[in-house]
Amino acid sequence: MKVGLQFKIIGTVFLTFLVLFSFFVYTHTQKYQQLLKDSYITEAKAIANALDANIRSRADLARDVLEANIYKHIWLNPNILKIDINLPQNDNQLMTFFSNDQSEINATSDVDNLQVLKEGILINKIIKIGDQRILQVITPIHLSGQNIGTYQIDFTLENVDRAMADEAKTMIIYYILIIMGFVLLLFIFSKNITRPLKDLMITARALAAGNLNQRAQIKSNDEVGQLAISFNQMVESLLMAEKYNENLIQAVPVSLVVLNSDMTIRSVNPSTLHLLGYAEKELVGVKINKIFVEGETVRKGRVFKGEEFVNLIEKGFIKDLEMLYQTSQKEEIPVGVSASVIKDETGKILNIVVAAKDMRVYKELEQQKLEAEKIKREETEKYVAKLETLDKLKDDFLNITTHELRTPLTSILVMIEILKEKTRNLGDPEMTSQVGVVFSEAQRLKKIADQILTATRFENEKGLAKSKIFDLAAVVKSHLPVFESLVNSKYQKIKFNIPPIPVLVNADPDQILEVLINFVDNAAKYGSKKQTIKVNMIVAEDKVRVEARNQGNEIESEKINQIFYKFSQMEKVFLRQHEGLGLGLYICRLIIESYHGQIGAESIPREGSVFHFTLPIAKGK
Repeated sequence: MKVGLQFKIIGTVFLTFLVLFSFFVYTHTQKYQQLLKDSYITEAKAIANALDANIRSRADLARDVLEANIYKHIWLNPNILKIDINLPQNDNQLMTFFSNDQSEINATSDVDNLQVLKEGILINKIIKIGDQRILQVITPIHLSGQNIGTYQIDFTLENVDRAMADEAKTMIIYYILIIMGFVLLLFIFSKNITRPLKDLMITARALAAGNLNQRAQIKSNDEVGQLAISFNQMVESLLMAEKYNENLIQAVPVSLVVLNSDMTIRSVNPSTLHLLGYAEKELVGVKINKIFVEGETVRKGRVFKGEEFVNLIEKGFIKDLEMLYQTSQKEEIPVGVSASVIKDETGKILNIVVAAKDMRVYKELEQQKLEAEKIKREETEKYVAKLETLDKLKDDFLNITTHELRTPLTSILVMIEILKEKTRNLGDPEMTSQVGVVFSEAQRLKKIADQILTATRFENEKGLAKSKIFDLAAVVKSHLPVFESLVNSKYQKIKFNIPPIPVLVNADPDQILEVLINFVDNAAKYGSKKQTIKVNMIVAEDKVRVEARNQGNEIESEKINQIFYKFSQMEKVFLRQHEGLGLGLYICRLIIESYHGQIGAESIPREGSVFHFTLPIAKGK
């Protein structure tokens, strides 16, 4: 029979017996208590009959006659506390005519006495006065076949309670004996179960100590027997796993060393023997210090020193620690060491597994990589230096060329202006038109030269004018005609939204005005005809934002930020052709950033573009 089923049967039998015994105790106690109570009631009836026998007329109800009869019964029964004779005063009231308790005489009786008088019945009830329980028995007084009053006889239940307490003690003793018997039976039964479990535990401890040849010898067919079979199967699996691990360790190409808790070598794999040139018997049982270089990694008998040793013990592992193995021929081999600690359930160290990877090939590759990087770095530095030289030559060429162009261009413009006047006086319209074209192209060349020189000066930090605090709003308002002239040529309008209060900034007024003129010029040039260009000046906290909005073509999102860089033309992003080298917005960016501001542009689909810059608000003059 299975152990679990045996326990269930024993438990069921015990609980059933305990329930039946408890029911028996309860019914027996109730019957015993009722029996004692009934004996008092019977005695009260007998006393009432005896008193009735002595009452032949109302003259026998005299107090002295009643006193003798009543005290006789009280003396004979110590359980009687008192006997009251209650006679009616009227139809609805009885009064105590006589009592052995003098304090009760002439007291009004309760309704139970009145009910007994009228109905001729017997009433009994238990009351409690203080800590004392009292049984009251009320019966009628008979005279000539009529009820003329009541007897109230009070019995103390002290002896009944004492008897019940003794009975309860007896039942408790029975309970204790039954439970002790069950515990003894359970102990005998469980011992037969725990004995094979104890044998199984001894086998398990031997297994934990490393003896995989131990087997459980339990032959029963119950749960313990099944457990023993499963245990033996587990041992077989562990034995197979250990053999598999040993074969795996033998086949691992990296060096593996298993240490005992005292840092002696327990086992090594063939890769270790091949790497170090030792035989297995030369290493097993000796300190691991033997295979490490003395003086560099071995300190006070410890291979893993300082922080590495603490990490190994506390964290349970270390990884990729660079160390030096020492071969049997005293050759030093750089290795990358990783180690892990095997502990039991109490935290005690059982073994340390050390894996070492031969780093000689990696060291050679690393050295080759460093040399290649060095060559590449040197070539890059030469290339960068060459580019910087070429860039400087380009800048110098542009500066010299532009500077040299400005002087003859100025003379050419003067001469063309004179020629323009002469052709106008000659009255030849075609000649005048051609001279005008030459004059416009010369002006464009001069503008390009001026922009290149300006950009160069800013790049060399020579284009910064002396800044001052000025009212930006007032400067813009004073140049409204200039902005209007920029848009009138395309039949456009311009609308300004400028705060009525002073907007103080610290910069060069002419340069900031040049930036805004450039914004409006671009907004007008690349916007649609008959549009309204909006110029907004917005003050927020400690900054002022100035923007010019048009209703022109959309700027491609990936090119929106290119327009503020050198030689980036707006027509490239609008896919249209206009004159210029793309230096205007680049110079604007240099100006704004030189005064710690930000510049940018945005394009809103089907609405147009906005060019904006932001400057810090000055604290005051």
